[in-house]
Amino acid sequence: MSRYERSKAEERYLIDLEEWEYRTLRLRYDAAKTRLRRMREKTGRNPRKGRPPSPSESRI
Repeated sequence: MSRYERSKAEERYLIDLEEWEYRTLRLRYDAAKTRLRRMREKTGRNPRKGRPPSPSESRI
């Protein structure tokens, strides 16, 4: 394998790796957003604002 071919293969590998990292991080971020949305729907409020939940509200 020539130096040029090795360079191109490494470039393709790094591009594929970057795309995989992006997809993985996007999936984790979207999962966190979905959990937050579902929590807001279940409790009927924004968990980041307002008073802390009472013990009866914290039970699932």
